[in-house]
Amino acid sequence: MGTKIFVSYKYADNDVAFLDEYNYGLYSTARNYVDYLQNKKFSGDDLNKAESDDEDLSRFKNDTIKSKLRDKIWDSSITLVLISPKMKDYGKPEEDQWIPWEVAYSLRTETRNSQRSLPNGMIAIVLPDQSGVMSV
Repeated sequence: MGTKIFVSYKYADNDVAFLDEYNYGLYSTARNYVDYLQNKKFSGDDLNKAESDDEDLSRFKNDTIKSKLRDKIWDSSITLVLISPKMKDYGKPEEDQWIPWEVAYSLRTETRNSQRSLPNGMIAIVLPDQSGVMSV
């Protein structure tokens, strides 16, 4: 049986290195790397808990988004965090950003209907910037 993997990343961060076959315009985004992982690296029986590219949650209220993300993270066993150059929005408080919340929720033990989820394993991948440099 495969692994249930949730991917946390900044969807529109376009300060990442060009990813040839997954580029859909003049530049690549962190989302292109998710497409690459989904198509090339997850095994056939892994269950991808990341949203699909056409699944836009931005039109929903924050409480609805949190509910949908909780459902995806709750039964996953690994959270893969893609660290990209502009993943942190310095103009917003941390509590108003999704990635810190997704990481924190992934590390919790939660109970639903007498079933318990354990904290997820965490894997962080640093994505290279447009010049190919990987920095944190």
